[in-house]
Amino acid sequence: MFSLFGKKEFKPKIVDRVFISSKAKINAILEKIQHQPDIILITWFEESYSLLEQLIQSNNLKAEIFMAGEIAAHHIQNKAVLFSEHYALAIKERELLERLQIREALFYSALDEPLFRHFGGDKIIAIMERMGLSENEAIEHTMITNAIKNAQEKISREIALEHSALSQSEWFSKNILK
Repeated sequence: MFSLFGKKEFKPKIVDRVFISSKAKINAILEKIQHQPDIILITWFEESYSLLEQLIQSNNLKAEIFMAGEIAAHHIQNKAVLFSEHYALAIKERELLERLQIREALFYSALDEPLFRHFGGDKIIAIMERMGLSENEAIEHTMITNAIKNAQEKISREIALEHSALSQSEWFSKNILK
């Protein structure tokens, strides 16, 4: 689509890999770092940052890890970007991707995380297990990426005033009324 004033819409490619459990997701992140050490790892929450930083160090891996609010464009020049989680609000992700001019981003998520639990992740886990998906396998498809974006948009309509948090769980408990 074109704009009246010629500004082109920024549309990065998002690839989602969703694992059954957070443990499997973390193992996949560590394996990705092991095979692609020049990757930039971005987290949205302090709890995620601390956990990944500790695991990277204890596994003697080298990786650059940043909080989403602290990363700058010069950190990611010519490097692949891996997000360790989604933020609950799509607008925050879009703003960061645009600010950093990230053309392609890989997001690792888990069905037992609050974002997915909010939309029946436990039921999806049961279905995936019945289908024979092992814990270490990820599901990846544009339909999943679109479903995540739709879920984020639905959450954004529920938020009148956003409260910051140190973890995804805390974010949901502070911002989503049950």
